Amino acid sequence: MTRANARIVHGKMGIRFYSDKVNLKLVLEECMGHMELLEELIRIYKQNILEFIGSLKVHIQSQNFKEIRIACRKRAAMPENDAGQCLAEIIQPMDNACKTDNDIKYLTFLYHQFLLGIS
Repeated sequence: MTRANARIVHGKMGIRFYSDKVNLKLVLEECMGHMELLEELIRIYKQNILEFIGSLKVHIQSQNFKEIRIACRKRAAMPENDAGQCLAEIIQPMDNACKTDNDIKYLTFLYHQFLLGIS
């Protein structure tokens, strides 16, 4: 990965580089070349991500740590690809923060990093 197509994320997790490009070749192969199935999987993935973002936003604003953990666990259960793995590296610390110190500032930071990761 080059810096031209990477995003730098700073925080308690250290510095990480995330690629802005997603390789769907393997997913298309799993769909046996059926573009309609790939498009449906992408649509469902986007819908799930939007639901997750909305849920997180509401629960972070209300500081409902139990519901944040539930949302993180639902998201973590989704199938992963390269992009999903990078996002999982943000979701896991969110879950951990909810069960340990309930640091709302850190959770808000991670939420914004998640938004950067999908933009």
